[in-house]
Amino acid sequence: MTGTGWQCPECSRSFSRVGQVHTCGSFPLEKHFAESEPRVRKLFNKLVDQIEKFGPVIVTSVKSGILLHRGSQFCSILVRKRHLLVELVGDRNVTDPTILKVTQPFPGRFVYTFHIAGLEDLNQKVLSWLKRAYQLAG
Repeated sequence: MTGTGWQCPECSRSFSRVGQVHTCGSFPLEKHFAESEPRVRKLFNKLVDQIEKFGPVIVTSVKSGILLHRGSQFCSILVRKRHLLVELVGDRNVTDPTILKVTQPFPGRFVYTFHIAGLEDLNQKVLSWLKRAYQLAG
């Protein structure tokens, strides 16, 4: 990784912060979908397809979930039986019924948590949040 980034010498994962605490090791992407309905994998694929329209994205599968990166991580996904639980980085506090929870890890950054349970959930509003998160990560 270039600039101020850091690459773990053990697992080769790249991070925006030098010495980022993490767990080394790989976790097969398919294991996340082992207990979910087949349509949930299709939702995930569609989500990634939509994000790839913004530009390149790195999908990293770790034991705790699926991470999406550009220059830095902008989205994490937990696979559930019937939906995806998405956590997305933003730069403003959004109030919307779609959002289950908003946290502010530090000034100027917010994390939105919401479900994607069907293709209808990948609407223009959610895609605009995804695009902004992608832009912030670059």
